[in-house]
Amino acid sequence: MSRQVVIIGAGAAGIAAARRLLAERVNVHVMEAEAIPGGRCITDTTSLGHPFDRGGSWIHSAAINPMAELARQQGAEIIEDDPGALRAVVRGHARLNDDEFKAYVSAWRGLADSRAHATTATIDPAMDTFLPGEPWGPYIRHVVALLSGVDPAVCSAEDFSRFERAPGEWLLPEGQGSLLAAAADSLPIAFENPVHRIDYGSDPIQVHTRRGTIEAAAVIVTVSTAVLAAGTLAFDPGLPASLRDAIDGLPLGLLNKVGIAVRADSPLAAPGPVLMHHASADEAVMIRPGFANQPVVCGLVGGSFADALERQGPGAATAACLESLRAVYGGAITRDLGPSVETTWRSHPWSLGAYSAALPGHSGARDVLAAGLDQRLLFAGEATDPTLFSSVGGAWRSGIRAAEQYLAASGQRSIPA
Repeated sequence: MSRQVVIIGAGAAGIAAARRLLAERVNVHVMEAEAIPGGRCITDTTSLGHPFDRGGSWIHSAAINPMAELARQQGAEIIEDDPGALRAVVRGHARLNDDEFKAYVSAWRGLADSRAHATTATIDPAMDTFLPGEPWGPYIRHVVALLSGVDPAVCSAEDFSRFERAPGEWLLPEGQGSLLAAAADSLPIAFENPVHRIDYGSDPIQVHTRRGTIEAAAVIVTVSTAVLAAGTLAFDPGLPASLRDAIDGLPLGLLNKVGIAVRADSPLAAPGPVLMHHASADEAVMIRPGFANQPVVCGLVGGSFADALERQGPGAATAACLESLRAVYGGAITRDLGPSVETTWRSHPWSLGAYSAALPGHSGARDVLAAGLDQRLLFAGEATDPTLFSSVGGAWRSGIRAAEQYLAASGQRSIPA
């Protein structure tokens, strides 16, 4: 019988699982569909002339986030940067006055800190249950879209409230994706080799890839829940209803970025106030000048607005960002702008979205998926982490957890308390 473990996906979860198992001298093979490691955390070093994370950027809750320790180990430069440190809001072309801004931020903070509301609920309601009324409700719903990737009506309030807040919000000038690329160096990864079927009813398990079939004692699946739901990866026998329901209850939301290089003498080149621009109640672009201490302005769009822009085709998100920049800084600001890049994670065939958000009534789905099946078919990835979901750190931590599950089941090592 084969004693090797096959890991599907060389993102944060797959890299962490491989490193943990190799430390215990387990024979490991990682299958990756792309030509590079990182999954949904890739640092683009060419498009803008400066490092730019196309996917996960922040090391959230750094005090408990394993990516923080990886950054220290690699000697990465670290910037304290609160992603929610809003400084101004513009509706149309008018900036909110001081009283309006205070009311907006109060509504923002009240919604984001929904734990007390969610835990008193007898059911698992949607986040729109807690939206404020007029005038800020139609605008504040974009808080959920930017944090979870989905609109409040399809976001579990219980799940939303479980994200663990701890000190430290870090950005890395060289990019978080660069940490993963370095951590993947020398791992046994077969790139451009997607897996299309797992026959886990056989012993050993048969893993069918583009380049042939490989046997395994256990498989750790780290692909996104959206890819699992799409059936891109087939299972024989089919997954039990409990796992299918968990996958369906954790769809991927969408957060896309627009990065634009700017002139060194531009007011957008240095880190500055975080701005929110609402061209209408249905459109919200967050603007971050001097992103990660680089001469780059970053625009972020989330939820249904991001989906709508991506469906419009290439350039639509960039156009929305440019509209916001002109509304906030004036039309002349476009003279400061250079090359740009935009992400389209919903269209990405090996991701099909940005990160997971539990549907209302499905706040327990993460635990179900993390339990796996008979310790031979295990699942990892940000969607399976109970409190750091939607983050690179949560994905990394889930890879360690899945590796420990295999080690405990195989008698090679017990799971630590």
